[in-house]
Amino acid sequence: MVADPLDDFARLAAACRLAPAATQQVFSALMHSSARPGTPARLNPIPDIPPVLLPLLAMCDLETSIAVCGEPPETARWASLVTAITGARAEIPTSASWIAVIDPTGLSAALGAGRGSPEAPETAARVFVAVRSLHGSTDQHPSAVAAPVSVTGPGVDGTATFGVDGIDPDAIATLGAADTFPCGLDVWLVDDSGCVVGLPRSCRVTTSDGRTI
Repeated sequence: MVADPLDDFARLAAACRLAPAATQQVFSALMHSSARPGTPARLNPIPDIPPVLLPLLAMCDLETSIAVCGEPPETARWASLVTAITGARAEIPTSASWIAVIDPTGLSAALGAGRGSPEAPETAARVFVAVRSLHGSTDQHPSAVAAPVSVTGPGVDGTATFGVDGIDPDAIATLGAADTFPCGLDVWLVDDSGCVVGLPRSCRVTTSDGRTI
């Protein structure tokens, strides 16, 4: 028996309607990860919903615009769900204020995200990038294939180091390249388990090849 697409959409839409406590938990995790760049925080994942979409579902509303970047048709489906639940407008990445990159193919589109201006830095986009897994520097068993990334700047005591699987570290550097503070993107990496690492525009990121942004 073939599943009814409308039934599937309704099921996912119901799952996407976050309770107030869940919304508050997402907000707290994002604030924690922004205040302590490079240090993992945690979102509470929802079955069948990519964790990278939770910030958009919790924080977006009628006054915000969103874009979901990645392989079609998944991008259209998830964008439709986010807009239906939040009331946010779906726009192209260059004009969206909140962007979710659900797979690596969407990174190139996210590079065109708005980075604000010296007069209005608050207009820069917030970009959430899905990765396979994140590993903090205090993990007992970090992945042997995790690419190390180091972070310095406000909120970091010396240097914070974490490992990331499922994304080329150069892509992290590219997202923050060619910006002069206060302009730039605020980036969060979100893994499959709901672990999240914040990389605000005020920090400096060094990838495994020594590239600093």
